Amino acid sequence: MGYIFNILLAVNQCYSLSKKPNILLIVADDLGWADVPWHDHTIYAPRIKELAETGVILNRSYVQQVCTPSRAALLTGMYPYHLGRQHRALKPLRAGGIPTGFKLLPEMLKESGYSTHMIGKWHLGFCAWEYTPTRRGFDSFYGTYLGVLDHFSHVRDKYDGYDFHRNEELLFSAKGKYSTELYTNEALSVISSRQNNSSKDPFFLYLPYQALHAPMQVPRRYADMVSKTVTNPARKVYLAMLAAVDESIGKIVDALKASNEYDNTLIIFTTDNGGSVSHLASNHPLRGTKGTLWEGGTRGVAFFAFPITS
Repeated sequence: MGYIFNILLAVNQCYSLSKKPNILLIVADDLGWADVPWHDHTIYAPRIKELAETGVILNRSYVQQVCTPSRAALLTGMYPYHLGRQHRALKPLRAGGIPTGFKLLPEMLKESGYSTHMIGKWHLGFCAWEYTPTRRGFDSFYGTYLGVLDHFSHVRDKYDGYDFHRNEELLFSAKGKYSTELYTNEALSVISSRQNNSSKDPFFLYLPYQALHAPMQVPRRYADMVSKTVTNPARKVYLAMLAAVDESIGKIVDALKASNEYDNTLIIFTTDNGGSVSHLASNHPLRGTKGTLWEGGTRGVAFFAFPITS
């Protein structure tokens, strides 16, 4: 995923400060290769499809096989073995993260005049404050440090406790609310707050959704959006989680348009790794699944949409 990092830096360098584009970087968690409308026309994700068709679909986008290595590569531009993050995803009580001697993308963009915001799943360490988002270049953070959290209670298990934060404070008001919808509402708030910002500095919004990662949970209403041809209940839940992400992205795009920010916003969408076949994702026709080095685990869905005007 280091190529995305390098492209973002190149975009940053190609514009004068007054013309720098906003950057919206969206990461879907465990999205399968076949689970997007341009690979399977029965998939319901119209807003994602619309965005992809306005830009460039990347058919040879390679990612790491699991969460933490991919996110480390995305935010540093380096192969994970340079960072000591080439192994599995970080466990809750394991010390570590991205070593603090490495500068992350939000730190570099801040140096170029960007405001920087993170909304979603971090999963890059929290053993000391120095490893957490607001100490690594983000002006604001709203979300979780861990992975594999209940999407409503925001608890991993009884030993790990509650995990939902605003900046460096626990945010208990999130309890009982669906993570995808929480992240969307916060993104809308960030965009809305810019209308009262006279300086209008360009923004970098990093939006790594928790969906479509286990546990497989979604509000019932999204299941009605899934094709009636899907009869497997577990597959239907998975695709309903995608429908929730799709609706959320549509709301964010609409907000950008309403605030006259859309025409100067570069939108990048990617999965962090291949789909988890055990949770009914599909990587067809690729071999393998999340956690493997086959293309089913490492060839990821991605696109750029850039309606940037001169």
